[in-house]
Amino acid sequence: MTRQRETTVAARRVEIELAAERLSARCREELARADGKASLLIGVAIGGLGLFGPRLMSPEQAGDTVYGVALLGYLGVAVWCGALIAFTSAVFPRLKSKASREQVAYFGHIAQIKNVKMLHEYVKSVVATSLETALTQTWDLSRIVVKKYRYIQLGVWLLAVGTVMQLAAWLA
Repeated sequence: MTRQRETTVAARRVEIELAAERLSARCREELARADGKASLLIGVAIGGLGLFGPRLMSPEQAGDTVYGVALLGYLGVAVWCGALIAFTSAVFPRLKSKASREQVAYFGHIAQIKNVKMLHEYVKSVVATSLETALTQTWDLSRIVVKKYRYIQLGVWLLAVGTVMQLAAWLA
């Protein structure tokens, strides 16, 4: 009976480790999607700046433009620049982890290891505690993904507000 119970406990542990690995893989996929979205939106923001920016700087337009309308256009460009900063912040890599120094759960940990021999020792310890490591990686990745999506959300809102401002200045 004890041997059967040990087998059941070991099987359950393997099942939990596999579930943690699948969850971690989903987080990595979502991380890649967030980076792709932010990169695409960087292009949109730059394209919009290229479209509306020259109109504001054109000497012919400057003489005919009412001060308030020009100010609205300049503020729209400034808001779009804020969106560009938010999207760039989403793409910018994260280098820190809340995991303990004893775990190698994140690429930032590997970069801090002094030599290959120490890395080998750390990897051995990771294999011994694979569930804890997988959960730490998943936790770190999910925090990064949430942060990226917050920047993307902020950037989209800024892009929308900047677009309304630019269109209002253009139509006035």
